[in-house]
Amino acid sequence: MFDIFGIRHRRLKLQLSAYLDGQVSAAEAERIKKHLEICGECQAEVESMQSTVDLLRSLPQMQVPRSFRLTEVPTRRTTGFRYQRPVLMALASAAVVVVVVLVVDLASFGAGETEVVERIVEVPVVEEKVFEVQVEKVVEVETQKIVEVEKVVEVEVEKIVEVEVERVIEVETERILVATPTPDVGVTGPQFGGDLRIVSQGSISTLDPVFSLFYVVAAVGNQIFEGLYGWDGNLEAKPRLAESFTTNADGTEYTFKVRAGAPFHNGDSFTAADAVASISRWRDAGTPAAGIVRRFTDDDALQVVDDSTFTWTFDEPLGAVIFILGIPHGMMPMVPEEMAATPFTEPVPENIGTGAYKFVEWLQGDRVSLERNDAYQARSEPSSPGAYAGENIAYLNTLTFLEIPDEETKIAGLETGEWDVVDGAAFDFFQRLT
Repeated sequence: MFDIFGIRHRRLKLQLSAYLDGQVSAAEAERIKKHLEICGECQAEVESMQSTVDLLRSLPQMQVPRSFRLTEVPTRRTTGFRYQRPVLMALASAAVVVVVVLVVDLASFGAGETEVVERIVEVPVVEEKVFEVQVEKVVEVETQKIVEVEKVVEVEVEKIVEVEVERVIEVETERILVATPTPDVGVTGPQFGGDLRIVSQGSISTLDPVFSLFYVVAAVGNQIFEGLYGWDGNLEAKPRLAESFTTNADGTEYTFKVRAGAPFHNGDSFTAADAVASISRWRDAGTPAAGIVRRFTDDDALQVVDDSTFTWTFDEPLGAVIFILGIPHGMMPMVPEEMAATPFTEPVPENIGTGAYKFVEWLQGDRVSLERNDAYQARSEPSSPGAYAGENIAYLNTLTFLEIPDEETKIAGLETGEWDVVDGAAFDFFQRLT
């Protein structure tokens, strides 16, 4: 008879276990079935194993895996007998079966009292491990191909023909030596009012004619400040703030009378003390005329006699004194005594004079704005065009000195009327303006 526990049938026993567990291939399962058909003892053994598994599964609190395998156990032999005990893998892994024993005390039972003892034995439970496996999912996305097509559209354009037309403009120009305009003399005589816009010859760095000897400074400064004398149209010195002068016999001492009471722009009256202080500041400056005067005088040469009189003493006769006092460029401006205390190396802090126009605003690099001095006291002597002396009447309301660095822009603005005067155009534009 076929011995399932024999050594030669051990392999088949493992296969039977795998067969019951459902872990053999279909061909192997077919071979085992054929063997079971011819071997009754193996059939009985398999049925015994199956019934044991079913029994274990029916026990309460017993977790028997659905897949388990019969494990071969060495055969135990005794005298004259041979035992075959299949042992389940599930019974080998379970250490203790939960046993509940109810002990009934018969003695207490007779007395009507029952004591129930409950004994609980903990056994290890087979745990089922679950492993999570992350699977990368690849999704194919249908893409849409977009093709950009550049469409060229031809549009008919109307042809425009430019015709150049030559325009001839006749411009009458008047030669102006300084920024003092010639009044418009109509049938009723000179008219007051209007604003004159003048483009300066260059950049204006200061308004103090003692601090700077540039012509652009004198062009503006001569509208604000006055000297004791000024040149007329024949370059002869004529009185401005001086009334008269006398000299001693040898010509070394000059006595000056001034126009006492002539108002400054701040309302103060001009006096001989202002004249002495202004001459002293000018003499210390670096003009050629001041250098000549320094050679003939000392620090005590100027003395105030009264409000309208002062003297000026020279070491030896100097015939050019009155001519020097009238020089317009590098002029000797009369300012209040306290302002004349400013060193010649610094500009005066305020632009206050006695001229026909007074200071309003200076936007450096852009413009200087002046307005008519209604308190101005003009002299009674007649004046001539371009003169710094005589009856200088302020007909215009305002004077605006503009800084326009580009020469082409200067002339273009003059042609279009954006400004009225260009003080000193470049030679290249003279033919254009004639």
